[in-house]
Amino acid sequence: MAQNLPSLCLFRILEFHSNNLLMLYRCALVNRDWCQLTIPFLWKRPFSLLHLYTPSKRLIEVYISGFSSKERKLIKNLREREEEEIPTKSLFNYVSFLRELDVAQAINCVSSWSLITSEENSILNTLPIIIIFLKHFVKNSPKISQLIFNFNFNNHLFGSIHNGCNMINWELLTYNNANNCFKKLKVLECIGDFNPKLLLICSMISKQIEKILISIYIDKNIIQYPNEMGKLQNLCTLIQVQKNLNTLIIKNVRNGGLGEHGILDILELTNEIHHSLKILYFIFVEFDNYNFIKSIKNLRNLGTLKFEYCNLSNHPLNFNDDNIEGNYYLRGLFNLKIFKSKIQIPLLTFMILQANNRLTVLDVRAEDINYHELINLLEIISQNCKNLLEFSTYIIPDYNLLPLLLPILSSNTKLEKLVIDAETENNNIISEDVNNFLPILGKHLPSSLRVLNVLTRWLFHYDSLDKFFQESRAKLEVLKLKLTNLIKDDHIEVILKHSKNHLKLLDIEGTASISYDTWDKLQQEEHLHVEFHPDIEPTMLSRNYRLL
Repeated sequence: MAQNLPSLCLFRILEFHSNNLLMLYRCALVNRDWCQLTIPFLWKRPFSLLHLYTPSKRLIEVYISGFSSKERKLIKNLREREEEEIPTKSLFNYVSFLRELDVAQAINCVSSWSLITSEENSILNTLPIIIIFLKHFVKNSPKISQLIFNFNFNNHLFGSIHNGCNMINWELLTYNNANNCFKKLKVLECIGDFNPKLLLICSMISKQIEKILISIYIDKNIIQYPNEMGKLQNLCTLIQVQKNLNTLIIKNVRNGGLGEHGILDILELTNEIHHSLKILYFIFVEFDNYNFIKSIKNLRNLGTLKFEYCNLSNHPLNFNDDNIEGNYYLRGLFNLKIFKSKIQIPLLTFMILQANNRLTVLDVRAEDINYHELINLLEIISQNCKNLLEFSTYIIPDYNLLPLLLPILSSNTKLEKLVIDAETENNNIISEDVNNFLPILGKHLPSSLRVLNVLTRWLFHYDSLDKFFQESRAKLEVLKLKLTNLIKDDHIEVILKHSKNHLKLLDIEGTASISYDTWDKLQQEEHLHVEFHPDIEPTMLSRNYRLL
């Protein structure tokens, strides 16, 4: 059968399973034809995938087998020792398959090989060798589509040569053949201590980037304004020249860093971005008092907008003053996420109202939101969002706010995932008695719901849980009760009785109140994965149960 499978079909199968290293290894051993199709997938991401299961020594020696005699001589002279016999010819030109270059991982790999095989114990001697390898990759790789710089010199193996590696990260783009190698770059990720020049040089070479992920500051407590401003300015230049940028992820920006003459202005004024950008994602970004809504008003195809750990609390509330009818204002938005971020409720509700029924994924876990604001927000969602597939929200415990979820559940008949969370102060989690609410919740859950994730501490008797399942039409595949610490044997019996045929994952990490017999029974459920607390031993479960 393997011999009769068309090459194109096999290629598509291998492409679909390109992250399954074990399967790729097995396919490479079937026959010669399968091997020729599989090897390019195995060596596409050598330093982020293959290196996980292949020793550095073996990986580097495979590449050395494809080195020119000049490159071999340079390495030999630098190491000042007799090299082991490494074949001068290999079955494949492995470097030609390289598509993802994780520079930090590559440097780590070469450094490890050099230290393991060298008589010298000084890591300073590895820097010239690292440069030889990187030049070889750039010169002989026909097309690198993903370039990753993730330097953390606090933990890095080569932390003592910080300055040399910091220079490598931008000089890499100036090596011989760099223009051809990175001309069709699709993904650029720059995190940690990288030189701002990298972004500027990249803007001269690569104009077809589809995804950019950039982190500005390294440590919030360490202020490096010249370096940070250099990164932001060069990022503006990089964004402006892109023709197909569809994903922009920006992390770690201090107060006002995206403002005047910055990224927000670029988003507002660059025509190419208006048509191409589909995903905009901010993490640990402080927006100061700049008008973010005005900056994204022309992004016609923006479908996903996410904020994680951001601060928009000073955003001006005059966004309604513009001529909304003449602008797009989030008219294509279907995925809105506000996670552990500070945002004024009028701004959040404006976003929701503009997207309206197009929203299919909505996360409104905004911080510092009070009782009355949450009531208003949930009412607006229930009235304007009718096509949600995923919904996540904070609920303030003991304020009788849970019933406000019911209209949202009733109006979203295709909902597949529900997350009920609670904002914590100083890691204090408030418990809430849901015995009366639980059966009502079950009755309102749409039949389409597959994931229920409760991230607050609910208290309920097993009878209430039983009524919940009796009232519910949903066939839950994932049930997470991570913080519910009073789950006992009777609760488990109820869950298994009603969900045994369809439940695939049960998270009861917060409990230690079940008996060993119940724990053992859960372990034997063939199609059910159960997440316990990692510090809980079976003997502890048994002992705790006897004490109750």
